[in-house]
Amino acid sequence: MPIKIKKSFRALGVTCGVGSMLIGAKQAGFKVVGNIEWRKYYHTGTFEYNFPGAFMVKKIEELADEQLEEIKGVDLIMGHPDCGNYSLLSASTSVWKEGRNKNNPSDIPLFTYIVKKVKPMFFVMDNLPGSLQAYTALDWSKNLFEYDVFFEWVSNYGYKNIQKYRNRFFAIGVLRENKFVFTPGEEIHSLTVKSLIRDLLNKKEGVDNHIRKGLKERTHISNIVPGRPLTVLEAKEIFLKLKPGESPSYKAKDGSVKQKIGRSRLNWDGPSSVCNGRECQFHPINGLPLTCRERARIQGCPDDFIFQLKDPCGMNMLKQTGKFMPVQFCEYVAKQIVAHLKNTPFTSSGKRLIKPNSYIDEAKKWYCENVGYSNQKDVCKACWLSCKKGG
Repeated sequence: MPIKIKKSFRALGVTCGVGSMLIGAKQAGFKVVGNIEWRKYYHTGTFEYNFPGAFMVKKIEELADEQLEEIKGVDLIMGHPDCGNYSLLSASTSVWKEGRNKNNPSDIPLFTYIVKKVKPMFFVMDNLPGSLQAYTALDWSKNLFEYDVFFEWVSNYGYKNIQKYRNRFFAIGVLRENKFVFTPGEEIHSLTVKSLIRDLLNKKEGVDNHIRKGLKERTHISNIVPGRPLTVLEAKEIFLKLKPGESPSYKAKDGSVKQKIGRSRLNWDGPSSVCNGRECQFHPINGLPLTCRERARIQGCPDDFIFQLKDPCGMNMLKQTGKFMPVQFCEYVAKQIVAHLKNTPFTSSGKRLIKPNSYIDEAKKWYCENVGYSNQKDVCKACWLSCKKGG
């Protein structure tokens, strides 16, 4: 059945945090109608502030009947279910009741449950490759059999995000009758931390969410000084002595010297390390913890996206910005979807620069050989694997 060309498009967040992925959808031309997000630390007012008129609820059951009717058949659902240790989904035990273990796929079943209920034309989900052990290609095909599902290994850096190793698994789905084929578009670039945040170095006014901790305030870095976290001044003195990309060392209880993995001095003239939900990156010039706005820029967040924070340097800021999904790829895939919906050409490099991931390769092969795609010939042309159908 040929696709019906539409003039306007709607996007819905499901486990979409403060709406980071939906920024990409908005930039591609989608109207954001709401976000179903069970994790309470995202309910700070940030989503509502940046997407005026859109709703923010913890459960789909909270929506009124007219809201449910409004979201049925939206064009696109985007979300990033929890990817930590696959912890239990506390907000929807009726959907998922498995015990706590490394193979529990957390809220991915909630995401697919809502996709099945709302039935969007497209969906885009971000997670980690290990989730495919817990929620397999078979699970995806069984629960969303009306969709073609593309299992993609994405280098956010390849889509011009500054984080060198922010590599993610994306599940991209489309209702089968639309015969969509995902086309990658990774490119080499030379962006640096300096080019991204240099203008903020000495700026004190004029940029929202750009507030630095005082030198006497505590950081969240423990173990280096026994019994307490480092102060900002102590951290500054330590990090400015490190080489770019280097992590500080500390003495463990057994007397051995270990590295404080996940905390580093950024490389001013190179790409960034990965931003996460901790105080992980320290400024390469002043040695201070990055501000909310500096962290947001690393994630590709535009300056007009304003975070609502009770403590501008606190743990909730770290979570909101650290669990913020890089915007560039989300905008790329949303624009590709819009081009398909409008039946217009979409130009990209068609390249994948990222090294293979075995979990995703296995999922792609299994799905292709056991389920197949509605537009199999073109899917095989865009794929980097060899399998029974692709040759």
